[in-house]
Amino acid sequence: MPLTGHPLQFNDIQAILPHRYPCLLVDRVLPAGTCIAEGRLSAIKNITANEPTFWNGHAHFAGFPGVLLVEALAQSTGLLAHYYLGALNEGRITISPPFSARGFIAPPAPGTRC
Repeated sequence: MPLTGHPLQFNDIQAILPHRYPCLLVDRVLPAGTCIAEGRLSAIKNITANEPTFWNGHAHFAGFPGVLLVEALAQSTGLLAHYYLGALNEGRITISPPFSARGFIAPPAPGTRC
């Protein structure tokens, strides 16, 4: 399952992270732009109109919540830690540093690939 020129697919990601649908927010990891030795990982989250997060009662506003974008970043960091630090031992907890952001320019709309 390591990145050997092929992208990590959804099933490969599920084998690493404990998250499952609808809480698993990383759809694919691309080999292009990913360099584990340098601590870089290129992950994709496909945002579609049928995501449960878009059913917020505001028909004129369809945006993906920023807190879920931060969660997708944290899950991507977990994948990077899995490869950068080696496979995590069972029962071992990895804590990410706090994320401090002032805000996002615009929420991603359906059809966006983040």
